[in-house]
Amino acid sequence: MKVTQGEVVDNQAVLNIELEEDDLDDYLERGYRRVVNRLRIPGFRKGKAPRNIVEGMVGREGLLSEALDYMLPDATDRAVTAQELDVTGAPSYDLTGFDPVSFTATVALKPDVDLGGYASLTLESELKQVTSEDVDAEIARMRESMAIWEPVERESEPGDMVTADLKATSGESAFLDQQGANIVLDADNEDPRFPGLFEQLTGLKEDESREFELELGEGRFGSEDLAGSTAKFEVAVTGVKNKILPDLDDDFASGVGEGYDSLEALKQEIEDGLKRVAEEVEDRRRRSAAVEALVDGAAVTLAPMLAEHRVDHLRREMDESLERMGMTLDNFLAIQGSTAEEMEDQLSERATNELRSGFVIEKLAETEEIEVSETEIDERLETIISTAGRKVSNRERRQLNSAGSRENISRGIRNEKAVDRLLELVTFEPPAGGPGEEDDENAESEETEGNAND
Repeated sequence: MKVTQGEVVDNQAVLNIELEEDDLDDYLERGYRRVVNRLRIPGFRKGKAPRNIVEGMVGREGLLSEALDYMLPDATDRAVTAQELDVTGAPSYDLTGFDPVSFTATVALKPDVDLGGYASLTLESELKQVTSEDVDAEIARMRESMAIWEPVERESEPGDMVTADLKATSGESAFLDQQGANIVLDADNEDPRFPGLFEQLTGLKEDESREFELELGEGRFGSEDLAGSTAKFEVAVTGVKNKILPDLDDDFASGVGEGYDSLEALKQEIEDGLKRVAEEVEDRRRRSAAVEALVDGAAVTLAPMLAEHRVDHLRREMDESLERMGMTLDNFLAIQGSTAEEMEDQLSERATNELRSGFVIEKLAETEEIEVSETEIDERLETIISTAGRKVSNRERRQLNSAGSRENISRGIRNEKAVDRLLELVTFEPPAGGPGEEDDENAESEETEGNAND
C-alpha cells in the first residue's frame, strides 16, 4: 500500500492511498462472499460457486465495489497508523479508481486543546438560603391540601367554592352548558376566557340565580374563536361552601405523611428537605457552570469536518424524532416560528459546543490523570442492568459487556470523575453583597465586639 500525506490544513489531513495487488485479496474475498449468495449459477448450488466463476461474471471491479464499505475504512486505518497520526471521528472518502485501486481519505486530527488557567477558576455560589418564610409557605401548601369544604348558608365570598349550573351564549352560539360546576372563587386562578365571572358569582346564596353579560377573553371555546365577543350568562347556584383549614398544631403534624411527633418536628423536616433540594440544585448548577467556564477559557482547534459530521448526526436525529411524532419539518418550523436557515445555524452552534465541551473534558481527564478501573465499569454495568426496569437477556448482557460498550462506559465514568475533580479545583464564592458576605461581616462584627468586651 502506498500512502502520501498532503499538508495539514484546519487540523485536517488528506491521505492519498493506493492499494497494491498484495493488499486486495482479503477485499476480493469479502466482495465474493457477498455476491455469491445473490447469484444463481447453473451447475452450482446457491452460494457455492467458486470465486473465479463469480469474478468472471461480475468482474474484479464488481467484487471490489461490494467490499468498499470495509476496504476504505480498513485501508485508511492502516494508513493512519503508518503515518502516526492521532485522528478522531469518521473520515470522508473519495474513490479515484480501480486500476489501481486508489482513493483519498480526509481525516480529522485530534484538536489541540489548551485548558488555560482552569485550576484557578473562581465562580459565584448561588446556593439558595432556606428561610422561615420558605418553611411557612410549604406548611401553608400542606394545610391547603388537607382543607375541607363546609356548606354555609350565606352569600358567597372570595375564597368560597360555589356549585352552580352555567349556561352561556354568544349571538346564536350556545358554547357553555354545564351542570353542577364547582368553582373556587380565587381571583388568582380565574379562567382567562371569562374575565369577571368570579365577581359575578360573588354575593350569591344557594338557590339564587343571576343573569349577566361579559366580554370574553382570549382562548378557544370548543371549535370556535369567540374572544372579544359579548356573551350572556345564566347562573343558578346550588351550593356555597367555605374552606376550613386545619389548625396549625401538633395534631396537624401527626396527620402529615406518616405523621410527626410535633409541629416543630414537621417544620424541622421541611427545612431539612428544602435544604437538601437546594443543595442538589446548586450541585447541578455548579457542575454546569464549572464546565461552561472551563470550555469558555479553553482554546480548541477543531477540524471543520467534525462539526459537519456532528450536524449531519443531529439532523438525522431530528428527522427521526419528527417522523415518530408524525410531523413534517415545515410544520415544526412553523410552530417554532423559525426558518430552515435559522435551524441550521442552531444545529451548527450546538454541534460545535458539544464537540468543544467533549474534547476539553477529555483533555482535563488526561491532564489530571483520571483513571477508571475495571471494577468501576463492572459496577456501572450492574447499575444499568438493575435500573432497566425489565429482565435483561443474556444477549443484551453480552452486548453491554462488549469491548466497545465497556469503552463507552469507561469514557463516561472518566468524564464524570474529571468534572468531579474540576469542582474540587474551582473556588465558589458568595456573590458580592449576597447573604454569605453579609453573614461573614456580621460574624466579624460579633468577633470584634466580643474581643472589645474581653
